[in-house]
Amino acid sequence: MSDETWTVEQCAQEWGISPSSWRVYVGAGRAPKPLPGYDEQRRRRWDPEQVRQAKGRRPGRGARTDLHPTE
Repeated sequence: MSDETWTVEQCAQEWGISPSSWRVYVGAGRAPKPLPGYDEQRRRRWDPEQVRQAKGRRPGRGARTDLHPTE
């Protein structure tokens, strides 16, 4: 792990989602857990390498079940 850490906003930007979506993913256990403790501004921080590695496992768009295949 490097000395660099990321905020909610930086993690969300890396994943291409909104910060509120990032928080939902973290709360649901679908994104890396934050590092222990808080920074000087009382914000949670994440390890950038863990965020990048988990990016490939992030959920994609949902499937529409109300559409029928066209022939």
